[in-house]
Amino acid sequence: MLGPAMAAITEQEARRLWKEADAVCFDVDSTVIKEEGCDELARFLGKAEEVAELTRLSMGGALDLRHAVRRTLAVLAPSRRDIVRFLGERRLRLSPAARTRRAMSGAMEFREALRLRLELLRPSHADVSRFTSQLPLSVSPAISELVQKLHSRRVKVFLVSGGFHCLIRPVAAALNIPAENITANKLLFDFFGNYAGFDESQPTSASGGKARALQRLIDEHKLRCLAMVGDGATDLEAAPPAHVFIGYGGNVVRPKVQEAAPWFVHHFQELIDALSESG
Repeated sequence: MLGPAMAAITEQEARRLWKEADAVCFDVDSTVIKEEGCDELARFLGKAEEVAELTRLSMGGALDLRHAVRRTLAVLAPSRRDIVRFLGERRLRLSPAARTRRAMSGAMEFREALRLRLELLRPSHADVSRFTSQLPLSVSPAISELVQKLHSRRVKVFLVSGGFHCLIRPVAAALNIPAENITANKLLFDFFGNYAGFDESQPTSASGGKARALQRLIDEHKLRCLAMVGDGATDLEAAPPAHVFIGYGGNVVRPKVQEAAPWFVHHFQELIDALSESG
């Protein structure tokens, strides 16, 4: 939930801070892209139903995310080859008609949810490679134009996600966002490419991790005004340290996020237009 200072921000103030931001952090799943990456990987590996239920629990706030991720990967167990193939077949689609299906509502502890999902999936390196090579991930309408607009204003753009770094890299590349600007969970594989867990040192593997990740960005880049844009509860709780939170409901509107956000948009074009507003 937003802190007291953030809760007092009006939409007018949020719009002003958006225009003054020297950096913007975007959530990825159901925000930058229309899919939930882990759910898509699960579907690719034939384990969609089991993982979708865990996703619903984790996004609703009932289960610790790291535990959920572990259980999810245990089910998938994607190999390095699977991931490469998946990335190749899921070539990024920048379709303006893309619509998101899911968003986070904040009921499950993030790390618990992460652990559970990964234990279900147990994706090998081959699984992930196969997934990324075969199935395209679709970006949300106008996100490409928005990122381009921000870059033209010399605004730093970061992707901060509870998803997996290996699945996000192709999306970042398509949007001209440097790989070093991604903060996300990292899968671990053994010598043979079998699933060996996930890096629990990553801040985004735990509840409250996005807030810690954003604070680190603020400190490292000496940011004076950082905006967080996302669809879910974990994005909402990252403000503060984010100086302003903007809720995104391009396809699925989560009442908890919509009610708490000082400014809530349904299309990224609204954020593009706001950058050109006078006053």
